[in-house]
Amino acid sequence: MIRPFRVAVVFLWLAAACSAPAAAPPTSAPASGTSAPASAAQPTGAAAAGVQASGTSAPAPAAQPTSAAAQPTGAAQPVTVVWTAVTGANGPLWTAYEEGYFKQEGLDVTLTHIASTSRAIAAVLANEAQFANTDPSSLVSADVEGGDMRLVIGLTNRLVFSVMAQSSVGSGPELKGKKLGITRAGSSTYTAALQALKLWNLQPDSDVALIPLQEVPSILAGLQAGQVDAGVVSPPTSIQAKNAGFKELVDLAVDGPAFPSVGVSTTASFISSHRDVVQKFVRGYAMGLKRFKTDKQAGMNDMNKYLELDDQAVVEQSWQDFVKYLADPPEIPEAGMQAVIADTATASPKAAGTQPSDYMDPSFVKELEQSGAFNN
Repeated sequence: MIRPFRVAVVFLWLAAACSAPAAAPPTSAPASGTSAPASAAQPTGAAAAGVQASGTSAPAPAAQPTSAAAQPTGAAQPVTVVWTAVTGANGPLWTAYEEGYFKQEGLDVTLTHIASTSRAIAAVLANEAQFANTDPSSLVSADVEGGDMRLVIGLTNRLVFSVMAQSSVGSGPELKGKKLGITRAGSSTYTAALQALKLWNLQPDSDVALIPLQEVPSILAGLQAGQVDAGVVSPPTSIQAKNAGFKELVDLAVDGPAFPSVGVSTTASFISSHRDVVQKFVRGYAMGLKRFKTDKQAGMNDMNKYLELDDQAVVEQSWQDFVKYLADPPEIPEAGMQAVIADTATASPKAAGTQPSDYMDPSFVKELEQSGAFNN
């Protein structure tokens, strides 16, 4: 059972990150833009737990992540990027990698899967990665405890999650006294669970037990096994759950608050020391976003290298869902971030009175907007 104290969870990971050794430059980082799934860099220290190879089901040969040290003139810049959840929200990121847009920008990207925002934040703070998928609520909690994370890209500004339940659960309020599956505390599914429970005037822990099941597909497995009464899932897992006969209690993308749920972050110190690298990364992502949204087949193919689904109808529906909800331009509105801060402050009082600018650097996306990069 998880108590809703995100500060404590993130603080533990911050402590681990601070004690982790600095990463060495990679010895065999894979080239970006290849047609095969990315090999995962093997994080050490704070992020070692919960890592698997990107787009594969077995561990990849270990490659040391980069510290983004200065490279010889003309050489591609090694960069490690963490993706955290098996969800179509990462489609543009995967397309940017698979279609060679990061390579085009002079970045040698290594994609690494770490199944938790809090662990991903720890990896970035420990210099084991330079960019990571990030739940904005967890980022705020991390920063008020001493982190210097900054969101540079917004993936989705709605909670693209559904709460799927057993047929015996007639409505959200009927979850009282029951079990709700999430991936883990400090994740986007955790944030979405808290927002859903608010809609039904239910309290985590005291009213509903939050059960950590590590990965989004495992939540569906937990439903099928009767391990939980309901679960917080995103496409494609939410689509699979509907097809399996589970009941949708709420689609938070439609009936939930305007609440940023997934972004990409780095550290303020990395922005200061490697601004050109951040610019290249954001440009590569922007090209991936455009290709993902406008080239259906490429977007579906790139996404499914990581989702690994056999049912093409589910792949197509996932693509359609995220084309609708992906932030374009990929930025987080200040009003949305202010909502995150206000919500996080209930569990992390240090966040009260802070501003969106304390947690975001929208300048990279705004520069691209001014250049017309997002004009159709």
